[in-house]
Amino acid sequence: MVAKADKKASPLLLTEKPVVGISSCLLGNAVRYDGGHKGQEWLIKELGRQVQWHVLCPEYEMGLGVPRESIRLVKDGEKVKLVGNETQLDLTALAAKTTKRLIAALPPLHGFILKKDSPSCGLERVKLEQPSGQSTRDGQGVFAAALTEKFPELPVMEEGRLSDPEQREHFVTRVFALHRWDALERKIPALQLFHQRYKYLLMAHSPKSVSELGRLAANSDRQQLSIVFAQYRAVFLAALGKGTTPGRRYNVLQHLFGYVKDRIEEKERKALWEELEGYQKGEVSFQTVVSLLRHTTKRVKVDYLEQNLFWDPHPKTLGLRKFLG
Repeated sequence: MVAKADKKASPLLLTEKPVVGISSCLLGNAVRYDGGHKGQEWLIKELGRQVQWHVLCPEYEMGLGVPRESIRLVKDGEKVKLVGNETQLDLTALAAKTTKRLIAALPPLHGFILKKDSPSCGLERVKLEQPSGQSTRDGQGVFAAALTEKFPELPVMEEGRLSDPEQREHFVTRVFALHRWDALERKIPALQLFHQRYKYLLMAHSPKSVSELGRLAANSDRQQLSIVFAQYRAVFLAALGKGTTPGRRYNVLQHLFGYVKDRIEEKERKALWEELEGYQKGEVSFQTVVSLLRHTTKRVKVDYLEQNLFWDPHPKTLGLRKFLG
């Protein structure tokens, strides 16, 4: 049983872990058709310490057993069928029934990690057999399709893409952002504080959204509370859903530098600015510049930035920013 998030928790201090769905084989469980697994060390040893897993395998839940006949997606007119490779048994109805049951039983989730290339869990580019007998790579797993249709704003990623540092960091950022949102007390002061803390992280992903969300938070006392929170959530999640770039990160760093430049000596100011310029040129790591800026804002007591989530949108122990450009 997965515990529910504490709705009265601070938007900054989380008392529980995010709940992330995951294809069972990725955690080393031997549930694949051949009796094997696809365990991923980073998921098991690193991310697993920071989240609560909701583990499932749609094919196993269909009652097909382990080991079992492998299956494939087959195009049939406008429909896509799930068919056994050896027996040619049509498993479409069974898969649909199982998927419906699994989706209905999902706890409140903050993300989902799926097995790539799977006819049940593959998010994209799954092999799809055409009527001609040829295969294309434009299919989507049965469970993955239902999941993304039901929860279009949920952070969802295939495990293969998590090997890319940018995509890994982006996914985990979105997971913890959604978790903080779900833990947010539904009161106007909490929303305004939430926006203040996320302002610069939002700027790194979608600069245009910052002013829109700022207006929603500032004028929130003039509208029905449920409407305000629904509007904010939709724009917030869409904004963080957009990837960031070194250029946008540099823009945020410049804004943060603006808060400290007049509070430090000229020599230190020059040295700090050179680090920022070094980042822009690709000579200094993002993590290095963030650490320097954060240390400086703490030392000169820029309280406004102390709990700014641009510093730490996810647990430091994951080390997700080490390889960001």
